[in-house]
Amino acid sequence: MTIELKFLAASVVIGLVHLVAASHLISFQYGYRWTASNRDEPVPPLRGLANRIDQATTNFLETLPFSLRWYWRFV
Repeated sequence: MTIELKFLAASVVIGLVHLVAASHLISFQYGYRWTASNRDEPVPPLRGLANRIDQATTNFLETLPFSLRWYWRFV
């Protein structure tokens, strides 16, 4: 396996960790009833670690397609 494929596999694992961590921290902050609800009511903005992890997840998911495109350019 080439180093590029190892980095690609690692980025997929990191992305999954981001998603799981963000969803759990948001559920801890808003509660599991909110998680299972239809979310029609406005909620206060996230605070603390949940906010930071949510921002990191959003940034990662926005830049991942560009990284993948760069990788496939050289393969």
